[in-house]
Amino acid sequence: MSKSGFSSRILKDFHPNHKALEFREQLYGYADKLNSFNLVSTLDRAQYTINESILVPVTDFLRKKGVDLAGRSEVVDLFMTSDNNPAAVTGYYQFEYLFMPIYLHLLELGVDYQFNVQIRAIGLSQVNKQQRMVTRLDFAHNGFEVSRTLQWSDIVIATVGSTISGCFVGADDRAPGLPELDVTEGLDENWSVWLELANKVAQFGNPYNFCTRSGESMLESFTITTEDLELYDKLNLLSLKKSAVGTVIALFDSHWKLNVCVPLQPVFSNQPTNQRVLWGYAGSPRSEGNYVRKAMVDCSGSEILSELLAHLNIRSQPSMRRTITIPRVLPRMTAHLLPRSPTDRLDIIPKTAVNIGLVGPFVNIPYYTAADISYGVRSARVAVSRLMGLGDYDDEDAKNKYLGTVLLNTLKVIF
Repeated sequence: MSKSGFSSRILKDFHPNHKALEFREQLYGYADKLNSFNLVSTLDRAQYTINESILVPVTDFLRKKGVDLAGRSEVVDLFMTSDNNPAAVTGYYQFEYLFMPIYLHLLELGVDYQFNVQIRAIGLSQVNKQQRMVTRLDFAHNGFEVSRTLQWSDIVIATVGSTISGCFVGADDRAPGLPELDVTEGLDENWSVWLELANKVAQFGNPYNFCTRSGESMLESFTITTEDLELYDKLNLLSLKKSAVGTVIALFDSHWKLNVCVPLQPVFSNQPTNQRVLWGYAGSPRSEGNYVRKAMVDCSGSEILSELLAHLNIRSQPSMRRTITIPRVLPRMTAHLLPRSPTDRLDIIPKTAVNIGLVGPFVNIPYYTAADISYGVRSARVAVSRLMGLGDYDDEDAKNKYLGTVLLNTLKVIF
C-alpha cells in the first residue's frame, strides 16, 4: 500500500453523508499505525473468513455463558422509562443523582463524616530543607474548638477554593441585590484553607488571583418552578437540539447573555407530576436588560422571567400564582477560568509537602479544562493514587501528549 493509499484503507466505507464524528473516531483508531500502513501486518487479516474466525467463536462463547441470542428477530418498538431504574438517563440534579449515592456508598464502607467543621489553622512542620508535612489541624466542630495531631501515616486531602462562595439569593418578588463588599468577604472554608496554606508557603499558589475578581467571575443563575405546563411545552418546542437529558437555549441577543435549560422531567425524584422545573444563567448580570430596563442583579425573579419570555416571543404571561422564579448571584462562579500566571494554581501534590493532596477546580491538571465537574473528580483520583502509592493516575495525559506525536507522523505520511 502506498503512502497516499492510506486514505483508501481508512475511508473506503465512508461517504459524504456519513457522520463526521465517526470519521474522526476511525482516524483515531488508525492514527498510531500511519507510519506502517504499507505493511500487510497492519491489515485486519484472519486465517479464515471473518464468520469462521470471529463470529462463530464469539457466538459459541456467549451461548456457553448463558446469553440468549435471539436471531432472525425484528425490533418493532422500544420502550424506555426512568422510573425506579438507576441505569436510565434522568434529569435529577447533581446532589441527588451523584453526591448522595457516593455519600451513602462511603457511609456503608465505614467513612466517618464530620459535618459543621470549620478549619481554623493548619500546622506545618519541616521534614527536610525542601519539604513540610501537615502535623496539626485546628478546627471548630459544632462550636467546640478542637486540635488534632497528625502522624506520618495520616493523609490530608483538602478542597481549595469554591465557585459558589458568597452567593446572594433573591425571591420571586425580590432581587438578590449585590451589596458593596470587600474583595475578600463572603469566602467560605474552602478559601480559608487555601489562604491559610498560601500565607505560610509560597508554593501553595495564589488564591487572591481568583477570589478577589468578582467583577470578572460573576454569574447569575435562576430556577423556574411552574405548574403552567403550557409554558414548559412552549419552551420545549423552541429547543432545536434535544437530547436524553434536555437542552439549553442560548439567547445570543440578550444583554444579560441569558441561557435557559429545559431538562428532562422530573428533576427531583419527589417532584409532583403537575410541576416542571427549569433553570438558567446569565453571563452579564450587571448589564441592563433588553426589555426590563435595569441590571439583572436588581431584578426580582418575576422580572427575570418576563425578560426571558420577551426574548422567546412568548406573549402569554404564566400565572404568578403557579410559577416561581428564584434568582441567585454567584460572584465567583467562573473564578477558576480567569486568566492566571503559571504559579497561581496549585499542584495536586505540592512539591514542598509530603502528606497533603489538594483537589477541586483550582488545582493544575495539564491538558484539561476546569469547566466541568469531571476536573474535580480527576484531581481527587490523582491525589488518592499518588498519596496512597497506587501509581500515577495519568491515563489521558499520556494520550494527549501522544496525539501530538501522532499528528506529526500523520503529516509525514501524507506529505
